[in-house]
Amino acid sequence: MTYYVVFEGRVPGVYEEWEECKKQVHKFSGNCYKGYPTRHEAVAKWRKHQSNKSKMKMKIFLVLSLLLIIIAVIEIKKEHQVLMVNKTTGFKKQGKSKGKFKKGGKKAATPPMKPKNGPKPDAECYYCKEKGHWKRNCSKYRLI
Repeated sequence: MTYYVVFEGRVPGVYEEWEECKKQVHKFSGNCYKGYPTRHEAVAKWRKHQSNKSKMKMKIFLVLSLLLIIIAVIEIKKEHQVLMVNKTTGFKKQGKSKGKFKKGGKKAATPPMKPKNGPKPDAECYYCKEKGHWKRNCSKYRLI
């Protein structure tokens, strides 16, 4: 006679009949079961599975407890931090320069001002055929 152990199912446990086992695992997402030739072997595997499961729960509990303690310690340390601000007017680097620039040297010439983009006075609107504006700025076109 074969004995079945349902590790993951509707009601996990040891079953003597396949029909009982099938009721627990059929259409159960993530089911896990196995058949064993003797009842002694099936019960031993079931107990081992249960002890491993409880050990895993204890490990998870321990890890979560440690995480909570670490978070609490970090929060306590954050409360005692002080931000110091240096009152300076400039953010220049202090130290020796590499000699690339001389004090009182020539200043770079400023580039000439470019004319602003926009319609020329003789530009013609493609919509209303008036001069001095583009179609995107046309008051008649915007009313549409």
